[in-house]
Amino acid sequence: MQKDTESNPWPDSLKEFIGKCIQDAEENNHVGLQDEVKVLISRQYENGNIWNIDWSTMNLDALRKLTAIQDQMQDDKKRKLDQSSNVSFSGDQTERAKKEKRKRRFLADERSSTPSTPVEPEKSVNDGAIVGRSTNLEKRYLRLTSDPDPNTIRPLPILKQTLELLKKKWKEEKNYAYICDQFKSLRQDLTVQRIQNDFSVLVYEIHARIALEKGDIGEYNQCQTQLFHLYGFDIPGKVKEFLAYRILYILYTRNRSEMNSLLANLEDEEKKNPAVQHALEVRSAIATSDYYRFFQLYLTAPNMGGYLMDLFVERERVNAMYTISKAYRPSVSVEFIANTLAFEDMDECRNFLLECQSVFDPNDPERVLMKESIDKFDAVKKKHAVVDIKGQI
Repeated sequence: MQKDTESNPWPDSLKEFIGKCIQDAEENNHVGLQDEVKVLISRQYENGNIWNIDWSTMNLDALRKLTAIQDQMQDDKKRKLDQSSNVSFSGDQTERAKKEKRKRRFLADERSSTPSTPVEPEKSVNDGAIVGRSTNLEKRYLRLTSDPDPNTIRPLPILKQTLELLKKKWKEEKNYAYICDQFKSLRQDLTVQRIQNDFSVLVYEIHARIALEKGDIGEYNQCQTQLFHLYGFDIPGKVKEFLAYRILYILYTRNRSEMNSLLANLEDEEKKNPAVQHALEVRSAIATSDYYRFFQLYLTAPNMGGYLMDLFVERERVNAMYTISKAYRPSVSVEFIANTLAFEDMDECRNFLLECQSVFDPNDPERVLMKESIDKFDAVKKKHAVVDIKGQI
């Protein structure tokens, strides 16, 4: 089975297996089955068995048994090591516990989204991996169909020059198709050489921001997945900035279990960061249906948080209009709606109301009838119940 770890981290047969499990859960109303499948597959991913299992013949019971056996073997091995080890641990216990807690959170975030290329927790370069010899600054991204050729792979010094070139070209030309292709090629060269350091983090952070700016959520999701993997090994970067993005992304995908896990492991220091505070306030506003507060936060989003909020702002506008249509009688003005729901101008607001098939007052086209429009907003609200999680399975 041929692996393509950069653009296709999971086998197609595994994707089909997951689809069958999800279909079975929906048809038979198996509560919690999807979460169980996610845990079982994440365990195989941690053990490096994703590409070693014939998923086309696998069933859920067999996967449960396999995972249980592997867990037992790991427990036995750990118990033997504990019995034979006389190593005494020193240092600051509180600091070590803090680091472990942080590592668990990042690895948990990584498992709950699209898995990235499995890599070892190392900060060094080329520990047993190939070393590139190419000096070309630019190279098109091509999916690997065989072992990488060192003559076509760029070493770290050349990759650093490539990043500077791409930053300059993006600033001058804004050609996203070219930039995305070059960044994917750069990331691939990092992956095949097993380079994991602050430069790797910088590459993924820059690509993630560019993808956000252009609305390429699939590419952004791939970048953030790998970033959380690298952050989990204490490689420095803009951790809090991307933690805030992560919270907003989870709000977009409506993944409650992932949000609960992230919140349970947040540290007090992280909660004090302005960007993280903002993201948590957005979550609170959505949870309490406080649409007025939500749109205030939308207008004041720090860094690139606004781009992520753009993904679900229409959904929240529909929810807000459904609430308003139940609370106000007989009508409200288009100007009131535009100001309350943070539209840039009146025309954008009118287009939104027309798309929702709102009923306007025949005697005053600048007002929307609430009682007559409530069913319209309810219908559109139901359409937003399903989220297309781009870039994931």
